[in-house]
Amino acid sequence: MKTVEEYLKGCEHDGSYIPVSEVKRIISEVIDDHNSPSGITEEEKEETIKVKGELLFELASKQQWVNRVPQILPNKIRGGETWIWVDKNGNVFECGADFIAADKNDTYPCKVYRLSNVASITNE
Repeated sequence: MKTVEEYLKGCEHDGSYIPVSEVKRIISEVIDDHNSPSGITEEEKEETIKVKGELLFELASKQQWVNRVPQILPNKIRGGETWIWVDKNGNVFECGADFIAADKNDTYPCKVYRLSNVASITNE
């Protein structure tokens, strides 16, 4: 969280008063900072991330999803393991609507990964 001095930095005033426009700007900035988780700015909210995972299978279309899932789903090897379903643009599938949208937007294939967890990593 910013200090009072950080909010006032660049504020145009002579020390005897703060113009209403500056008060509004400061209040708006405080509210934005408060509503932003951990002080993350709008620009910082979306970023590309890299995670480790094992490719389980790939689906070329919505029809393959309809025809092959759940029969092709492998057994889980860890109780809390997570699978992530990702299109060619790096977007995640969460429900049936995503498979329909990927078909419409031509973002197949859908790759399905078993994410690696920290405890399963061996020292290399």
